[in-house]
Amino acid sequence: MKKNVFTLIVAVAFAVSNVFAGSDAPVPAVRKMLFAGLKDGYFSSDYYTGDQIAENFDISPEAMDEFINGAFYDAFKDVAVKKNLHLTVCDEMAKRMMADIRYDYDGDMLYSDLSKINEKEYRDVLQQAQAEYLLVFDQYYIKKEGYPYDNFAHIFHYSVYDTSKNKVYDGHYRFTAFDLGTLSMLQKQIKKAADKCIRSIP
Repeated sequence: MKKNVFTLIVAVAFAVSNVFAGSDAPVPAVRKMLFAGLKDGYFSSDYYTGDQIAENFDISPEAMDEFINGAFYDAFKDVAVKKNLHLTVCDEMAKRMMADIRYDYDGDMLYSDLSKINEKEYRDVLQQAQAEYLLVFDQYYIKKEGYPYDNFAHIFHYSVYDTSKNKVYDGHYRFTAFDLGTLSMLQKQIKKAADKCIRSIP
């Protein structure tokens, strides 16, 4: 009787270990994306001043860039996990490299340009972060729209680069509001922008 009970316990333990080990199912690899937020001065409006925008969100003007970057980071971090992507923030080495980003203006939006960044430095930064991608927020622009809408277009533009500095995603997200809107509305829209971007990454 004792022998049968021992055999049953071993068999059950073996079956349970196989289930949790998942030996037949491939374990998905978690990739990393290095997050680079908006640079100073690239959150702007043709109607509202920086002080007005800060007052609307109850943030000090000096903290606006940090506030907006934090909102973008939180939204992209939450969405990225759906594609086994983990966001990581820039260290000091990455921040020094980001200072070399240049921007092109097409008459409407700013587009990041990595051509002035040293190839080796770029590879070293991504290798240090163990990242496969670099996510750059090029611009957040609030534009006054006239008749017949008389509202405001909020426009995000962002770019994703691979380890060879090739741009694998270049897109923008736009939503309209009658004013600057609320914090909860902004967070909701940023999450939609994040979902659109992450779904397009190969």
